[in-house]
Amino acid sequence: MSETGLSRIELLLRRSLVFASALVALVVDLLPLPSPAPQAVAPLVTLAVVYHWTVHRPDFLTPGSIFFVGLLRDLAGHLPLGLHASSFLLVPALLRRVPRGPLQRSLPLAWLLLFPIVALVGLWRWLLAALVWLQPAPVRPFLVESLLSWAVYPLVAVLLAPVERVLPRAGNVSGS
Repeated sequence: MSETGLSRIELLLRRSLVFASALVALVVDLLPLPSPAPQAVAPLVTLAVVYHWTVHRPDFLTPGSIFFVGLLRDLAGHLPLGLHASSFLLVPALLRRVPRGPLQRSLPLAWLLLFPIVALVGLWRWLLAALVWLQPAPVRPFLVESLLSWAVYPLVAVLLAPVERVLPRAGNVSGS
């Protein structure tokens, strides 16, 4: 195989790491909790991963990819289709006008900004659940899940930093 062919394959593999990390987070979200209460509230790790890549490399985690991951989450969790897909898509929508440079350089600032985002996503999920089941759901699980999702973000960011280092630079991304 030619060097150009290897370079293209390598580029494709590196680009796919972002989507793969979202799928790994999805699997983590679906794992049963190691506790006597397997239905206890847990963080949405996938939400933290979507936020991270929306801040750092939105060119690699497209809205279509985000929708697909959310749809897989809904299917795997036997939830109404679109619940997580629309929730995860709120992240890039809410960050649309936010300058990313300061967030990319400061983990504390990125973590701070995540707080209102997880709160809005939690509210959105609560409203959708109330509409689907035609009755208001308890607020506490959505609130706790939002807080746990916010709390897990620094760990997610640290775990994704090595992945980010091997991604092609934004200027090196061709229309492949």
